[in-house]
Amino acid sequence: DAFIRLLDIPSGVLPTIMSGADEDETVAARITPRRRRPEFLQTLHIVRDTRRMMMPAEFNPNWGLARMRREHELATKAIMQRNYSAKTFAPDWRFEDGGFSAELLTSQLDIATEGATQHHCVASYARTAAKGDYAVFRIDGKERATAGIRGRMVDQVYGACNTTVSDECKVFAQKVATRYAAASRVAA
Repeated sequence: DAFIRLLDIPSGVLPTIMSGADEDETVAARITPRRRRPEFLQTLHIVRDTRRMMMPAEFNPNWGLARMRREHELATKAIMQRNYSAKTFAPDWRFEDGGFSAELLTSQLDIATEGATQHHCVASYARTAAKGDYAVFRIDGKERATAGIRGRMVDQVYGACNTTVSDECKVFAQKVATRYAAASRVAA
């Protein structure tokens, strides 16, 4: 049975699988858009996480990648709503430039959900952000990232699983910090 499952795994991800493919590895191999190790591992993480967060009868191994991501995000939000406040502590704020967009996350729930979705620790900054000492932004567009800003400076900016972002994304994050600091001074 394990050998038959291995036949369904693309050769580009086969070395990643240790000994026989489990069901999650088979699902991830089927839905990974680019059949290379990094993409496969990221997809496998989403598949395993989604299965873990959902009731067994709710998980469908036949979902495509887009549906798997959507279900992962919904399950993440449900878990975060039980643990973090949805009360907003700042007004909405957005900025766009050069194919990037940034959205200020305005509740502890938004920040925690971002951390769970991106698989990093930004949720640990939720309370600091609620006090007004930190600002967390979701970056979309050319690249998906999360930026943490103190004052006029970028404290950190990372992609999913704390991956390094491009220099272009780092420059954009600094523009966000500068613009947000200026807008915050005007509002105060």
